[in-house]
Amino acid sequence: MNPETIKNDCKVKAAYAYGTHYVYSKRMRRMEKWIRFNTTLGVMVPILIGSIVLTYGTGNLTIIAIWIAGPLGLFQVVLSVLSLTYNWEERRSSYLESTLGNRKLFEGYTLLTEKNGDITGEYIELLNLDSQQNNQDDKYPFDDHETRIAHRAGLRQVRLKCLECDEIPVSMESTQCNLCGKYKFNLLKLKYE
Repeated sequence: MNPETIKNDCKVKAAYAYGTHYVYSKRMRRMEKWIRFNTTLGVMVPILIGSIVLTYGTGNLTIIAIWIAGPLGLFQVVLSVLSLTYNWEERRSSYLESTLGNRKLFEGYTLLTEKNGDITGEYIELLNLDSQQNNQDDKYPFDDHETRIAHRAGLRQVRLKCLECDEIPVSMESTQCNLCGKYKFNLLKLKYE
């Protein structure tokens, strides 16, 4: 295989690996926030009620505290059920593994683009690792919006032009491009636009 062809392919694969790393790291951070929030509520609510009862007895303040802590406790129970049902811990672990694996692939492909001489053996080795990583990443695949986010992040990092809009992204701001844009998240609607 021609070294220049391999280097060009490495650049494209580096962009894909970085984009995948980017999206899984965002997912992981979001999941960690929810897990941390759920854990904090699970500890805080019982301690809050117990502390108020121990300090003030069973007076009016205790009743008010229970009225406030009750809905918080109910919300925490709902979060715990969601956490168990949707395997938040397993997902977070999988996202972390994908983040690290794809970052390693990105760095490997980037190094190959800078090397001189015969890089065919290292390239084939990276392709095998990439294939294994793709199998793991398929466990929690991207939706269309995340695919566009990953595409934009990879193009921006590696400094490649988008095939659709013919621009090199300079930011992660969503654009009107069908390939590397149209992914702005609307918090009120809880979806990407």
